Amino acid sequence: MNRRSDLQVAFVWENHYFFDLNDCIPEDRGWEKIRLVADINDQGQIVGVGKKDGRDKLFLLTPIEKANEPNAHP
Repeated sequence: MNRRSDLQVAFVWENHYFFDLNDCIPEDRGWEKIRLVADINDQGQIVGVGKKDGRDKLFLLTPIEKANEPNAHP
């Protein structure tokens, strides 16, 4: 049986694509699932609630630039 919370996905829409935020966090960080995105600021930081170690916890995601992106710094 699917619960309603199992159907919710935290995502970012960028350049006509959806990005599941759960796919953006390395598995070794211990996060089980990002459940809710509360806000995103002008720097692209995302704050919300996720499941870690079996408990709901607050998170702050800060984007990193990749070396092959036009605005990236070496």
